[in-house]
Amino acid sequence: TYMEIVYKGTMRIDGKPRMPGVELNGRHISFGDTVEGYAFLFVRWRNLLVGACCACVSAGWQEIDQAGFIFGKLVLIDNELFLCRSLNVGKKEGDPNEWDDILDELGEDDSIWHWDEQGFFGQEREMNVEGHLIPVLRGKASARTYIDEQQVLCSAVLGGLGFRPVLEPYGTPCPIAETLVGQKINLFIGNGLIAGTLKDFNDYDLTLNVLLDSSPDIDSAWMIVSDNGDVIIDRSQIRRSCLVKEGLG
Repeated sequence: TYMEIVYKGTMRIDGKPRMPGVELNGRHISFGDTVEGYAFLFVRWRNLLVGACCACVSAGWQEIDQAGFIFGKLVLIDNELFLCRSLNVGKKEGDPNEWDDILDELGEDDSIWHWDEQGFFGQEREMNVEGHLIPVLRGKASARTYIDEQQVLCSAVLGGLGFRPVLEPYGTPCPIAETLVGQKINLFIGNGLIAGTLKDFNDYDLTLNVLLDSSPDIDSAWMIVSDNGDVIIDRSQIRRSCLVKEGLG
């Protein structure tokens, strides 16, 4: 089976480039531009880039979700916009899901997918017999295995379990213009992201009413918080801008 291998982007732990398989252990994870020697390996499947291995292990479902990478966080990699997320894996054998479709089309070779002794979280959760939500895990014994870990709560962190990233193209960037005033936009500054409603702009800066659920991850040197809480941002530091899609900040 033909498959396209793509080296795209670099994972950063606490802001420093790292190779896949690192233990997260509560540290901050992000994805950004490709750094030579630290490029992440993906396999192209339809319109997605699917991680050939776990980006990090010793990470819990809840921890990955809080970082934004279970259901999707917008990232800018080499001037391309992506939603970086986890796979849909189904709750039980026979459920339609992305992971089994990928294996059906591209094969189960461990030398490609690195599932041996390394499990990964899907987006799904289910209720165990004690009434606790537990994450659905795949891998380790075989590519298609549903890992029976009835006591692995979403908050639990175990070695050998982690996050397999997927990059989903997000859409077309849009330049700052009058048509965007009053609309919700994402701004990429450095390797960080801030989202909010565009209130005003000129040739030098813009004013943003930051979304309540947005978590600015940018250098504060490039922005000033006004008396009314709006944020004024130096336009020269903005790499890309795009509209916020419904349900994504």
